[in-house]
Amino acid sequence: MTHESEKRAAHARSGFRSHCLVGIVSGAVAALAVLAGQSLLAPPPLRVATVDINSLVLGEIERLQQRGMDPARAEAYAQLWGPLLDKSVRGIADDYGVVLLASPAVAAGAPDLTNVLKERLDRDLDAFP
Repeated sequence: MTHESEKRAAHARSGFRSHCLVGIVSGAVAALAVLAGQSLLAPPPLRVATVDINSLVLGEIERLQQRGMDPARAEAYAQLWGPLLDKSVRGIADDYGVVLLASPAVAAGAPDLTNVLKERLDRDLDAFP
């Protein structure tokens, strides 16, 4: 092999290596772009928590009976309680980043946020005369 042909062969190997290197780097960049896109576009895993709405409703009924409210005040209280329940449920879902399910039996092992919901309702209802 002549010096000139050796030089061409070395140049060809060098070109092949740089093409391989560019291909590998391009593939890595593309893979990172796909992963970044998936993490930005894909929703986070669904987190679930529960609240025992039945016990809250029964507790409120009992509280109304203990207070001895007349029917008109009890109706006004009930009209206020429903929207406050809705507001509190949305607030807890946002604050904790969860979807709230209405029964502990639906999602075994999910955190129970019933007490948190009750505390929020009690705080909001304290203003009720």
